[in-house]
Parts: sequence; C-alpha cells; structure tokens
Amino acid sequence: MSPSRQHGKRNGASPMLIAFGKAFRRHRTGTGLSQERLGNKLGVTTQYVSLVELGRTRCTFEFAVTADEALETGGGLQELWKDLRHIRHGLIGRRSNLTPWS
Repeated sequence: MSPSRQHGKRNGASPMLIAFGKAFRRHRTGTGLSQERLGNKLGVTTQYVSLVELGRTRCTFEFAVTADEALETGGGLQELWKDLRHIRHGLIGRRSNLTPWS
C-alpha cells in the first residue's frame, strides 16, 4: 500500500478533513458555484477552497459559518464541523473548545 493510502488517509489528509471537504464540495457544486466564485464570496483564494475540498487543510469554525451562509446550507457545515470535532476527541455528548483537528 502506498504511504498516501495508509491509515485511511488520501494524500496524507485526515479522514475527518476529507469528510468535511467532500461535504463542502457537494454543497458548492450543488449551488453551481466554481471554486473561484466561492472563494471570492468567502474572501479566500481558489487554492484555499481546493485545499479544504481535498481535505488538505483545516478550516476554522468561522470559515464553516461563512461557507454555510454563502452556500445557504442552513448550518449543515457548522454542524459537521462540530460533529467531527467531537468524534476526533471522543467528546460525543460533551462540549469542548477544541478545534476538530487539534
């Protein structure tokens, strides 16, 4: 197995980041926005949008909130961000100030 496929990771990315990225991309494509156009709406680069979608970078909760607003997801990305934080840290049913991938 190649190093990039070990431990459930794709290209060295965390499975949690990949899950968030897939949902983020699904919402973006569902609205018909290009990465460039969404990046402009969010005040980030096209490259950053791509990195989030590929699970290669961690986004902040604030980014998830802004993306929810831009993509009109009704808070879906925020909830996923919180759920992944709780799963990552074994905090199901508990509150924490940790970021999902810290």
